[in-house]
Amino acid sequence: MIKEALALTETAGKVLKENSNILNTLFPALESKRLSLEIYRKDILESNLSNEAKAIALATSHTDLKHKLNQSKIAKLAVDNAKEGTDFSFSSGVDIAFLDKFMNEAKFVYDDELQLMWAKVLAGEFEAPNSTSFNVIRILSEITKQQAEVFANICSLEVAIILETNSGFVPQIGKNVLIHYDSDSSLLKGLKINFMSLQDLESLGLIKFDTTVGYVMRYDSKTVKKSI
Repeated sequence: MIKEALALTETAGKVLKENSNILNTLFPALESKRLSLEIYRKDILESNLSNEAKAIALATSHTDLKHKLNQSKIAKLAVDNAKEGTDFSFSSGVDIAFLDKFMNEAKFVYDDELQLMWAKVLAGEFEAPNSTSFNVIRILSEITKQQAEVFANICSLEVAIILETNSGFVPQIGKNVLIHYDSDSSLLKGLKINFMSLQDLESLGLIKFDTTVGYVMRYDSKTVKKSI
């Protein structure tokens, strides 16, 4: 009887873990009281840590708390921005090593808009597990808010390459979208697209900027909304 009860308890615990939200489990949203640094430090003092560990934790408590808040906010935003029905459980198939590296870098993101960008990338990974490369984490950790804005502006541009054939002129829209860079273009200036910003994005690996012929190539086929 006792053996059966223990087996039932173990099974129930396993089901609970598999159905729980992995982000809430690993990066729980901090309660409102946790926003108080004093209470956070009090929790450290009342913990079972050794005196030496408590001293270290107290010394870094201010920074640690800010990092935990950043991680928690990004985790919550990811859930809020994911497609309906996205599996955030432990059985989702998301690589734990990827998640660990992602959230370790995410703790340094303080800007609200950048946090949302990180959250959307994380949501996309849970929507399609193992579809996001580790290189994306590097790009996210290095890109600034201004660079992200310029890249978004580039992705909003529509360019049609016209080919002359025996049947006439045929617009070609392929996977690699070429954008002609003209330093005198008022539209590009308005979108903050200039020589320096293009070089920065190329160094991040987001675009290929050919300074010889003045073309920008972005490697995707997203729907575009503006045209030069």
